[in-house]
Amino acid sequence: MRAMVACITTLLVMMSAEASENNASLPGKHGASSSASPSPIDNAKGSKDKIGNVIDTLKSYPVNKIESGMVDSTRFIYRKLPPIPLEEWLKTVLGNMPVEWKKDECASYDSNVEDNDEHCASFLVSVRTPKWHCPEVHLRFSVKTDGTAYFLNYGNEVNDFGAKGSMEQIADLEKTLIDVKAKTSPNRPSSLPAANIKIMTNNDMINYVRALDVHSLDPSLPTERFDKWLERTARWPMQWWQASALDEYYSRCEPKRLLIRVYPAYMHDPEKRRPDADLYVDIGSWEHGIEGAAKLRIHYKGPNDSGHSSPTVKDLSSLQKKLDEWGAALLSRKPKPKETVPAKVSVVQNMTKLGYFSRIRSTPSWHCYGQKLSLWKYGERVFGTLYDLDGQCADSHAPTYTIRDVKYDSKTGKLEFWSYGEPGYKFVGKLDQDMVTGEFLGMYEDEVKLKRSKERNEPIPDSDKNVEVWCKDYAPKIRYGVEKELKELCKSLGVQ
Repeated sequence: MRAMVACITTLLVMMSAEASENNASLPGKHGASSSASPSPIDNAKGSKDKIGNVIDTLKSYPVNKIESGMVDSTRFIYRKLPPIPLEEWLKTVLGNMPVEWKKDECASYDSNVEDNDEHCASFLVSVRTPKWHCPEVHLRFSVKTDGTAYFLNYGNEVNDFGAKGSMEQIADLEKTLIDVKAKTSPNRPSSLPAANIKIMTNNDMINYVRALDVHSLDPSLPTERFDKWLERTARWPMQWWQASALDEYYSRCEPKRLLIRVYPAYMHDPEKRRPDADLYVDIGSWEHGIEGAAKLRIHYKGPNDSGHSSPTVKDLSSLQKKLDEWGAALLSRKPKPKETVPAKVSVVQNMTKLGYFSRIRSTPSWHCYGQKLSLWKYGERVFGTLYDLDGQCADSHAPTYTIRDVKYDSKTGKLEFWSYGEPGYKFVGKLDQDMVTGEFLGMYEDEVKLKRSKERNEPIPDSDKNVEVWCKDYAPKIRYGVEKELKELCKSLGVQ
């Protein structure tokens, strides 16, 4: 733990020093230029036109100063780029290719920031080619509230009719664009889409696919309209979507794609008997319209298939067999007896929550780090748990340590406890109405400042009311909790 903390502290100090050095030449931070171009932090504190200022900051940002948004950016060898503004550099790479700049949602959050309602610590900015332009270029940046910019390591792509390429740093763009154009089949210059595709509505696309001859999709089947074959074969309700219109995950420079999902609505199928069958129909491209044979991809998950993914089915004849097998299995299934749910008995409240206190920060690559302290009081005893986050945000849902030997003076607010295993580290500080402040002796150089979490208008869980429930249901979920320590803590609280 000491080695890990020392490493993290050193890394943060190095990053802070490097950022200070780099920021000295950034636009809108020092000298006369700061009055001409407000930094994003000024916007977050009240400007009505946040979008324009953040985008202007990114456009004028020196491209050679943009770093990777990864937590461990030391694994990259940055290729040298000229010290010119990003917008100017993009023009040298993309030529006359038009691009659109758009500010999206927050890219990262800081739980202690009070400047706005979203606790935004950095803004997400997308730079991409317009909707009807191919090849498609999509770049994502994070602009922090201090004006520094990062190139994110996910969601950056170049797409062109089946050829795709991604990037780890902004300097990859030129090479990626060349590689994708070389792999595009057929290789063609950028152009507007064929008129007969561009003017077709989603309903036009759906009706076109409904009327396809099923024999053209599977030569082993006789001639029949595709929608009529599905209704007769599936025997389940279906939903039809023009998949490219669903969201931005589908490239603009790919074939038009239709999604047919075979299932009854969840609310009408409480026993989850539905067949998971997704059918994707690709019906041409922006370049050639709807000419050529439609291509079909089928995914199906039957009652004996496990996992979240759906296995691929080779053709419609195979899908028909699977749906028939599913129907036969349902006919032979006996209905489940209704379970009697015992009435919930209210627990006796014998403890109170002193509060949750935290400072958790997240990076553009969704790495969370920081601490969260939870405190309860049972009689005259104060006990609690401590999160120590340093990893992917999605994995940071369980407390990591119990705290022990807590001393709390409600009159002065003085708070002391031990944590981090044996022998552990001692925390010395103060608890007041808004924050817990102090330090872990010999562990961190910076003062710990954990802000009290706001109370939500929600029912209080039983584990915040009753010490027996806390020991039974809450304590075992502590990720790194030592079973012996948990038992000793609960035993000391009178719970066996």
